[in-house]
Amino acid sequence: MKKYEILAPVGSRESFFAAISAGADAIYMGGKLFNARHYASNFEIDEIRELVKYAHLRCVKIYITMNTLLKDEELKETLEYIKDLYEAGVDALIIQDLGLYYILRKYCPEFEIHASTQMSIHNASGVAVCQKMGFSRVVLAREVKISEILKASKVGPELEVFVHGALCQSYSGQCLMSSMLGGRSGNRGRCAQPCRLPYEIVNVDSENTIGKTKYYLSPKDLCTIDKVSELLEAGVHSLKIEGRMKRPEYVATVVNHYKTKLEETERDSSDKMIEELMQIFNRGFTEGLAFNDRGADYFSEDKPNNRGIELGRVRASKNKNNWIIESSRGLESGDGIEFRFENKSYGMIIDEIKELKSNCYELYFKENLAGFTAYRTSQKKLIDKAQMWSKEKRIPHKVRLWIELKEGDTLKLRAFEEENEIWVSAEGDVPSQKAQKIGLSEEKIMQSLSKLKDTYFEFNEVNADIQEGLFLQVKEINSCRRKLVEKLEEIYHKRPELDSNREIVSDELFSKSKNSLRNKELYLSANYRDLSKFSKD
Repeated sequence: MKKYEILAPVGSRESFFAAISAGADAIYMGGKLFNARHYASNFEIDEIRELVKYAHLRCVKIYITMNTLLKDEELKETLEYIKDLYEAGVDALIIQDLGLYYILRKYCPEFEIHASTQMSIHNASGVAVCQKMGFSRVVLAREVKISEILKASKVGPELEVFVHGALCQSYSGQCLMSSMLGGRSGNRGRCAQPCRLPYEIVNVDSENTIGKTKYYLSPKDLCTIDKVSELLEAGVHSLKIEGRMKRPEYVATVVNHYKTKLEETERDSSDKMIEELMQIFNRGFTEGLAFNDRGADYFSEDKPNNRGIELGRVRASKNKNNWIIESSRGLESGDGIEFRFENKSYGMIIDEIKELKSNCYELYFKENLAGFTAYRTSQKKLIDKAQMWSKEKRIPHKVRLWIELKEGDTLKLRAFEEENEIWVSAEGDVPSQKAQKIGLSEEKIMQSLSKLKDTYFEFNEVNADIQEGLFLQVKEINSCRRKLVEKLEEIYHKRPELDSNREIVSDELFSKSKNSLRNKELYLSANYRDLSKFSKD
């Protein structure tokens, strides 16, 4: 049975743990260098090592984004960084720059690479080129129609598509507007989001403004929860959620709902599921260009940030500065609420609220809210539930254990890890002796061997061959158990070693003389675009 993947966005440690606990199969995140979310928290290499180990023991993959365009003077640092990431156990790199692609194939061919959506791969021909180049996965442009996705899926590499989150106004994220207006390049991870700003439409002949000032370039958020089955049928392998700048509660909520939908594709999404996706964050929802949702339905002209959920009109109470809201969606202390009317808005976190009758609430607010509409912008109940998802859930891997202990021999342990069907073994350092009093029993040995609470393993079957009347110190049994656990953990981190004869970083290659570099085979600029050798057969 084909294994599909929920791919979660992570921009902080808190979001990392939230994603895994909520059911993510894989995570994409950025290091401190060369990724398209420069303003996310991102991770140092030591932290990446730690998080990769944590994820692998939970059968979750880690992809690192290196999806910006590189400068020539950054290439040496890039190679050193790539080597560190590979040795940390990162499962794949997501890249855009074709110069970086060349370096990876030349110096680190063991590293799996994914073609970033910024490469603008938008049809089966583009996927075929990526396959020839050695990409194992292609992140399709968000503009690709479902019919073209189906064609592309027949080429070979895995396909990854965005299914939820913010959309970019520009084709496949190739925006130059931020760089032109504010000197902050989106292709260097520093997008200033000019598409979220208000604009006027001006008649170029008369210079008169046409209509109201609105957020004409601001797209709605993508939500394809009801299209998951169609995407899987079209051959998509990885369902990617956008949101490396979002808070952990957002990550947990969206991951959990898409994971639930992935596991129950035959069932329609519940109204509660859709409402919670809207509540955690929305600019209005669109099913995107893949499903022909375009034109006015694609844009959020009136508001470029979180809309919340509409509750209803506000009306005055008999008590001064008290206002009444009637809504079947409910309100409680701790919820966020916003009142909007034309170009005015007021927001607050509800401190005290009085339920007058079912679905009818009264609260205090000093401003005049006559004519305003109330929106719930955050829900305490949902945040609390998301924070519960963010707590670690220990699901141990099942292991069969064989124990052997003979007089004068060291303790021998053999284990069969069922998920990967791999044998590992460990042996003690100190031989056993005849006991002067009561000898070791199987029960006594298992008391030490079963101390696995800090690990992700569980002995579900034990076979013991223990000679009677023997003595062995408890610390020796514990030491042997730790050796076995370390070998079990290695199963989840194992990968091909880098070729020790291949020099990953060459000082000669990165000589300070740019003129001499130009004459060397491996000197590449960030604008390298020679695809001639990958042309059609």
